[in-house]
Formats: sequence, structure tokens, C-alpha cells
Amino acid sequence: MSIFYRILRSGGSLLFLSLIAVCALAAQESRRTYTMTGTVVDAKTEEPLVGANVTIRGTMLGTVTDKEGKYTILASLDPGSYRVAHSFVGYKTKTVDVQLAEEAIVEIGKISLDGDLLQIQEVVVTGTGTATEKERLGNSITTVTGNRVAESYAPTI
Repeated sequence: MSIFYRILRSGGSLLFLSLIAVCALAAQESRRTYTMTGTVVDAKTEEPLVGANVTIRGTMLGTVTDKEGKYTILASLDPGSYRVAHSFVGYKTKTVDVQLAEEAIVEIGKISLDGDLLQIQEVVVTGTGTATEKERLGNSITTVTGNRVAESYAPTI
């Protein structure tokens, strides 16, 4: 017979429940509430990236940046080492190691994301069903090179 079964049979259910409560309380005791803050900007222009994703890897915690590229994550975590990922469409993800200990406020600082645009020589879009002279079309025609696309800082292509 297990020791827990013997305790329960001998009328020790109150003792058993107390033991479980103490274990649960001890597990909660190690968690602390941290406030992590930072700013996400474009590495080339130093402009803030509005709506960039910031997540703590291995958890369900995260947020997005505001109109100034700033963010705040309020997290209840055990002290230790965590990886904070910063990502935005059209940019390379940057991950920072953060050590959580006694300090409740953790300033991650400014994170600069580098662009990750596709290297395209040019894009040609055709919208007519029959051959028509350029001057007679009701729309405009233009050619955009890969360099122009790369210089446009477009988040998606």
C-alpha cells in the first residue's frame, strides 16, 4: 500500500490536503511579476516599427509595439533565463537573451531589425486581353526594377 493511501485510511485526509496546499503554495512562491520594456526600430532609418511582434519564447506571453515602436510585457514568470523575440513582416527576427532575477523592471532597450526583402530583378504586370497601343490604354504602364522595390522599404512584396 502506498503511504498516501494509509494516511487517508487512518483519518489523515486533513493532513494530506494540507500537504498538497503547502506544495502548491511553494510552487507559486517562486514566480515573480516582471515588467519588460523596449523599443523596436528599423535598422536603416531608425524609424519605429509600429505593430512589431514581441514574444517570450517558450511561453504564451507577448505583445505588439505602439505608434512609437515601444512595448511593455507584464509577465508572471519564474526567475531564470528567457529569450525575447522581436519580429515584423519584411524584417529578420532578432532574439535577445534576458536574465530575470530580483529586479522587477527589465529594460531590454532599442532593438534594430534589418530588412529581409526578396531580391527581385523586376516585376511585370500585364492587364490587357488583346494587343493595344500604349497611348490608347485607359491605364498606365510602368516597369519597376528590383532596386526600386528594395529601396521602397515595403513590408511585403
